[in-house]
Amino acid sequence: MNNAFMDKLENVLMPVADKLNNNRYLTALRNGFLVALPLIVFGSIFVVIANLPFIDGWIGEEAYATFQNALGPASAATLSIMGLFVILGIGYKMVEERGGESIYGVAVALGAFLILTPQVLDETSGVIPTSALGVQGLFLGIFTAFIAAELYQFFVRKKLTIKMPDGVPGSVSRSFSSLIPIAFTLTIFLVVRIIFSYTPFETVQNFIYTIIQEPLTVLGSGLPATLVAILLIQIFWFFGLHGQIIINSVLDPI
Repeated sequence: MNNAFMDKLENVLMPVADKLNNNRYLTALRNGFLVALPLIVFGSIFVVIANLPFIDGWIGEEAYATFQNALGPASAATLSIMGLFVILGIGYKMVEERGGESIYGVAVALGAFLILTPQVLDETSGVIPTSALGVQGLFLGIFTAFIAAELYQFFVRKKLTIKMPDGVPGSVSRSFSSLIPIAFTLTIFLVVRIIFSYTPFETVQNFIYTIIQEPLTVLGSGLPATLVAILLIQIFWFFGLHGQIIINSVLDPI
């Protein structure tokens, strides 16, 4: 009886799991997090070392503060901007899966994300807050990387490239062949940014917060939303995705 039930359950779940496992977006998302994983682990190790208990009592408060400041860049350059590494990984894997020049998938994903990211901090322009490159910017970054990579590949498939003579070195030829696809893709994101600047939202980040995250703020204060979040985390983990990072990219800003 139990074996029959398990067989039926397997027959239902396995095709679904197989489709999810082979979905190019979920695969790119998973691999994007795997690209960031070594950096996240590195930063986490030094966070633990910098906050070992009772050290301040052994070496004194002043020496302890100096110790923490010395180790601080390890986490600031990894954990604090982990969203950036995930975006780079997604762009790379999305283009690689289609057999394209992966490095330009990285470039176009990063460029598109930075175009949409407000470069203002405390009324100082030309500055990108690290919070926008971390978990808070991860939700926007994931979809930006997906769309940018797809647009880039679309323009490449349409042969919108510059053909260089045979005598030109391969690296130069590949760079020029990616010029038009990248330019068209980034232009689209620039237009999107300009359009949002004339709306009440002003930025894409504000739009996402108002439309998606703000309603979740109301839901996120109750037990049902917590149970749903925990369930989704386990489901993502079941299919090999880092459930906590994916769900927390939405919940942490809330």
